[in-house]
Amino acid sequence: MKTILFDVDGTLLNTDMLIIRSYMHVFDKFRPDYPLSIQELISFLGPVLKEVFPRYFSEDFDTLFAEYHQYSKKNIKRFVTPFQDVEWMIKTLKDSSFQLGIVTNRFKDSFHEVTEPFPFFRLFDLSVCLDDIKNPKPDPEGILKAMKELNAKKEDTIYVGDNESDFLAAKNAGIKVALVSWSFGRDFSYLHPDYFLSSFKQFVKEMQNDR
Repeated sequence: MKTILFDVDGTLLNTDMLIIRSYMHVFDKFRPDYPLSIQELISFLGPVLKEVFPRYFSEDFDTLFAEYHQYSKKNIKRFVTPFQDVEWMIKTLKDSSFQLGIVTNRFKDSFHEVTEPFPFFRLFDLSVCLDDIKNPKPDPEGILKAMKELNAKKEDTIYVGDNESDFLAAKNAGIKVALVSWSFGRDFSYLHPDYFLSSFKQFVKEMQNDR
């Protein structure tokens, strides 16, 4: 492996509670009588807002997005934390001369807001956000764009994510995939990714052995 691409939400940063709380805020305002189940809240972790909102709301997307984003922006420091050993991993991989990239379904402004408190994100060579492409994951467009910009070969590239859309995006791009094992309320081991991670220390060891 020479190039490692990462998802953000649920992979590098624990944003689950921020996402869930932001959805709950939108429901409280626009559908206060709708009883959200735990399984519905968990199902919101992964899909883009444009996929979720039309299932529940008649309001236009821009109105819903503005309400969601306003709440989310105010509560980043309250609810978002890096997963264990993330900063150490990124610095170690960078020092080991790996190319590092981000491919996320977040819009660029939202990506910068959620990562701004964590300086280690400046170590990445590039980021591909939702407004950089036409088709979100599980479409491989974002991964392929990142690979093209980094001049990365399929056989030397791996994508690290936390859910099925990440798995499918990597497979659709023809590259290896690692899934983390700490997805909230979900277990994706049945997908049989190339690597199923119990820790980032394990992942660094795997990558250094696979060069």
